[in-house]
Amino acid sequence: MSSLQAISHELQTFIKSRASFKLINFASSSSDIHQSQQLDQQIHLRLPLISPLTKRLLILDSSFNPPHKAHASLIVQSLLHNYDPAGTVGFATINKFSVLLLLSINNADKKTAKPAQFHHRVAMMLELANELQNNYGVAVGVGLTDKSLFVNKSKVVSEYLATVATGANSGAAVDTTHAEVTGTHYDATGVSASNPQRLPRLTFLLGFDTLVRFLNPAYYKPSSLEDSLTPFFKDSDLFILEREDGKLTLKEQNEYINKIGTGELDQKDDFGW
Repeated sequence: MSSLQAISHELQTFIKSRASFKLINFASSSSDIHQSQQLDQQIHLRLPLISPLTKRLLILDSSFNPPHKAHASLIVQSLLHNYDPAGTVGFATINKFSVLLLLSINNADKKTAKPAQFHHRVAMMLELANELQNNYGVAVGVGLTDKSLFVNKSKVVSEYLATVATGANSGAAVDTTHAEVTGTHYDATGVSASNPQRLPRLTFLLGFDTLVRFLNPAYYKPSSLEDSLTPFFKDSDLFILEREDGKLTLKEQNEYINKIGTGELDQKDDFGW
């Protein structure tokens, strides 16, 4: 079985399972050993995604069609960002972070999913994960979800982490409706049931255009924006990278972000995104 065939098998298994999240990692049964070796050869996931040192999981959710330099740049900048104003930042602090490349098989703006195209994207995501891990020494995982909104993605990733941290995963693939756990308990997460830890905070990495869509009330109707996002920000936050694409100046983007902090944001202003 080739790597692309193994990845395609993983995708089809996930879609048929009706689970809401899956971490593509080590196979858990003897019948999957050959498939697991194919994936291991491509991604070389030597580091557990979450370890007792992990304080923050940086999540880049994208269509990855294809992965590109801007994706890598966003991840690197998020790794070097100082999330603690009282602390310092540098390569020595990177071991507190892990990275998740997340691909949704459903898109809030494109209702029709085309799974046949996804295995090529996942293959490229695995290559990007391997490159980031080798270059920066940070654990990088690749995940799949059927959720299209960030609020729901945050929920299923948090539930996945809680599931494995509390020992719900017995070593085989487990469908908990919100999460499918693949791999041995320790290999998949680095968390032992006998040594539970506080779950890391989730930080979603967004470009400015995605931030504007994230704050668009139309995606959350009939619920209000406040009611929809309040649970999200209990466990998650956002890392925003400004865009120099000629559509808006950096000053205009900064003004938009400042209005969020002061509560002056006009929710009708979506800049056409």
